[in-house]
Amino acid sequence: MSKFVNEIKEICKKNKKVDMYIDMDGTIAEYHLYNPEEISRKMEEEYLKNEPLKNVIDVLEEISKINNIEMYILSLSKTKKITEKKKIWLKKYVPFIKEENWIILTKEIGEYSNENRNEIKGKKLNSYLSSVSYLISIQPEIRKIYDDYNSYSNKFLLEWNELWPAYQQDVALNYNRIINMPMMSSEKVYYSILTNLITVALNAIPSVNPQFSRLHNLILVIKQFDSSVVKRTPAIIKTHFLAGKVFVIAEQINAMKEYSKNFAAYANNIEASVEKFEQAVEFFKKNKIVL
Repeated sequence: MSKFVNEIKEICKKNKKVDMYIDMDGTIAEYHLYNPEEISRKMEEEYLKNEPLKNVIDVLEEISKINNIEMYILSLSKTKKITEKKKIWLKKYVPFIKEENWIILTKEIGEYSNENRNEIKGKKLNSYLSSVSYLISIQPEIRKIYDDYNSYSNKFLLEWNELWPAYQQDVALNYNRIINMPMMSSEKVYYSILTNLITVALNAIPSVNPQFSRLHNLILVIKQFDSSVVKRTPAIIKTHFLAGKVFVIAEQINAMKEYSKNFAAYANNIEASVEKFEQAVEFFKKNKIVL
């Protein structure tokens, strides 16, 4: 058995992730031959009496300690009761294999039949592998989505880099223009409030690589203030129009920012899934370790 363990270790060294599927009856659990008419009843009554094949289980436990190996149980049961007994048996004798990795197909609920038992067992393995074709096939589509996202992001950011400084400059020039106007003139009130909002917000934001979310919040405050202004002079109308353009581009960038989070998570999941399935396919092609 030590030779087998060493072979598995060598396989694990050559692969980032290795999945190992293990049968139960006659492999890790004692197996008894019963009359076909009695097999279900006997297994329901006596399965927990089956002795563990300790030599095999000890080897598997040693293998399970390898960092990049994942072990699965793949077994068949005629009835739901036998399935439950197998789970109890596994929990007692093979605790090092995670419960979520127990794949026990049950005939009573239609998961296999006498005619297709071997085929179904093979299909269960292949189901983990066949998805790789789909995942690989959609990678060009994911790349296109990313390219479109990247293109739009760059376009919006270029517009922002033009509009936001232009808006700030417009407010600053108008504030300097109306500095000597009467205190309660509409333009002086309007540009004084805007200047204060912008100054306070920017002082609280790092000048290098400011977080867009904080600038976006400032734009929302400006928009709320702008909508409350009743008396509009030609200068205020011009500034208000410029603020509207800044708001639109800020909303587009914010939407793209949220989209990018979802895209990144989606892309990472696809990448991880493709990697896992490709490793599994390669592993089964080369090694076919199914006990």
